[in-house]
Amino acid sequence: MKKQKVLSLILAAALCVSTPASAMAAEFSSGSENDAVQVTTEAATEEAFTDSTDATEETTENADITEFVPEVNDEDATLNAEAGSDIDSATEISLKTRYSGLLPDEGAVDFYKFTLNSAGTLTINGTVKGDIGLCWRIYNDMGVQITLSGYYDDDGSTGIGSFSPSVNLTKGEYYLSASKYYSNRSGSYIFNLGFKSANESIPEDQGGSNNTLDDADEISLNKTYKGQIAENDETDYYKFTVPKDEKVKMIWKGANNNSWSLYDSIGKELHSGWGDLFEREWELETGDYYLQVWGESNYQFTLQTHTHKWKNQLVKATLTQNGTITPVCSSCGETGKVRTVYYPKTIRLSKTKYNYNCYAQKPTVKVVGSDGKVISPTYYKVTYSKGLTARGTYAVKITFKGKYSGSIKKYFKIV
Repeated sequence: MKKQKVLSLILAAALCVSTPASAMAAEFSSGSENDAVQVTTEAATEEAFTDSTDATEETTENADITEFVPEVNDEDATLNAEAGSDIDSATEISLKTRYSGLLPDEGAVDFYKFTLNSAGTLTINGTVKGDIGLCWRIYNDMGVQITLSGYYDDDGSTGIGSFSPSVNLTKGEYYLSASKYYSNRSGSYIFNLGFKSANESIPEDQGGSNNTLDDADEISLNKTYKGQIAENDETDYYKFTVPKDEKVKMIWKGANNNSWSLYDSIGKELHSGWGDLFEREWELETGDYYLQVWGESNYQFTLQTHTHKWKNQLVKATLTQNGTITPVCSSCGETGKVRTVYYPKTIRLSKTKYNYNCYAQKPTVKVVGSDGKVISPTYYKVTYSKGLTARGTYAVKITFKGKYSGSIKKYFKIV
């Protein structure tokens, strides 16, 4: 009898060693639009969630889930909140709070409900105890499956396995389910929901709100916008207006899988491309345009018009000819509106004759331009001959400066 028991234990140990210990997949995959609350055990083929140690670094305020054993009664974790068995009875949970659950061998499924107040990246951080093929699924507020994760087991040595799949989601209410690939095995898990907001400039509701040309969000030139393409929001459209024929530069920062297209006012594609960091410049005519973005990731962009760096080129007015001031852009060479510097057509002395009185006497000067307007004294210097007390003829010299050139003499007498 003892020999039989020993033999049985040896066979059981051999079976445990032969069971795969690693997670069957490392990412979430897109769920079918027709998949509502029913849980399946088929492995997904399309990747949607990402799963890596980098994901936990990107989330904010995630609990350290690698320092505890995932027992259901772990005092450091929020105890099993009696997760619902279906969407209708789903237990509401909070972000950045640890929860634990138990999946017995009857093939039970745990359902939770959570809310995102903004679009961003959701990460499910946690550990699993048992070789059960733990799988996570996310559903929208209507109970339609959006995505599912890979399958996670213990590591085969410590009896504990870890996971951290992440996915981009719009703001809204969601449901989360935990199930098993191996329905006849039991295990437990501990998890928390980490989240990093995308800080969208124009917030979108669940499923997206600017997914067509007709629903495009209106934006302004020379302003930076942030957005996100999520698992449940496949594309974004923006509309902008070019007030005059000019160059418009798009400065883009996103991810390698980002793609974009530029359309005219009737939806005809003018330009397209893809990439993470780049600049594109277009010669656009006056009118309305649309920018489409797709490819799941966060992104930001600026539609920048050319900023002229004006430097005035001056041709000074002479005593007989008008001058000009021409603004010229130092970066592109474009010229602005030319202004005229009107020449000093009339130069008068306030008096040309004084009666002798033993005191110094001198006239003031008034200069009028060819446009009939008085030219400010700041643009000329007046000097007088020496004396000014004796009888005689005296010179007044007017020397122009600034926007004017040349000099002229006027005369007055003391008799």
